[in-house]
Amino acid sequence: MSHQPLTPMDEPHQEPTSHQNYTPHDLPYSESFENSLMRAILYSSPRNSRSMPSPSHPLPSISLSSLPLPLTSPLRKHPSPIPNLLLTHPAGYYTGGPGPSPDIIAEFTSRFVESNNIKSKEELERKVDETIQERLGEVRERMKKREEAVRRNEEVKREIEKLEAQRKTEETVLEKIRSGKRSRGRG
Repeated sequence: MSHQPLTPMDEPHQEPTSHQNYTPHDLPYSESFENSLMRAILYSSPRNSRSMPSPSHPLPSISLSSLPLPLTSPLRKHPSPIPNLLLTHPAGYYTGGPGPSPDIIAEFTSRFVESNNIKSKEELERKVDETIQERLGEVRERMKKREEAVRRNEEVKREIEKLEAQRKTEETVLEKIRSGKRSRGRG
């Protein structure tokens, strides 16, 4: 089993020039963000109690360098398909930000409709709901694996700390033995 992070950064990120043309995979890996996401997905109650944003409030402008945005950020006000994960923008990215451009969404929708042979709005809604539930199941499984890896890493860290303390004690004892031999050799 690989011990690589579940969402590593593959390439360096750049500030977007117009619309936020990036995906969460373009962002630097953040262990604390991924762990908070894991806890939100695995252990939170079904829905967040924060109220819906008022349509009169402008959407926040978020710099790419501030992402991923903590899950506790007050900029997160919009619901998402993931229980207890609020977004900064309607249909935005889980890391924060406005999400894909309308052109990318339209292209994805067209491919989705075609690949699933969808003929009606009701069929589209049903297939979208099914797909979201399937993906949420996959996300939960990944987060369970992440949780196990985090637990193992913590155990290894504790063992390393224990061995380092033991090594330090051994070095102290060895130094005392050496000092004692030197003092007796002079006497």
